[in-house]
Amino acid sequence: MRIATLSLLAVTALSLLTSVAAADAKPQLTSAEVIALEDAHAKKEGYRLSNYTRFKPGFHPEIGEWIIIYDHKPDKNGMTTVGNHFSIHIDDKTKEASFLPGR
Repeated sequence: MRIATLSLLAVTALSLLTSVAAADAKPQLTSAEVIALEDAHAKKEGYRLSNYTRFKPGFHPEIGEWIIIYDHKPDKNGMTTVGNHFSIHIDDKTKEASFLPGR
């Protein structure tokens, strides 16, 4: 019983240390670099960025990626289509981009 309790405490402590280390991780890329990479990738995918509102990129240290969301601007009547958005994920180390269309 005592060994199991010590093991559980060790696993909990390791988990907390890992979480703190991930939260303290500093990104290698800057927001400006990420925006340039993600805009280029969106254009490569065929999106006309003037039709979209780009949200501020966010760095997620737990996965080592930047994520930015592009939301389609409403038409002249204020209407937009559900799922007419997309996001792009950029790996902070490799700069590899992943495209996720809206649904």
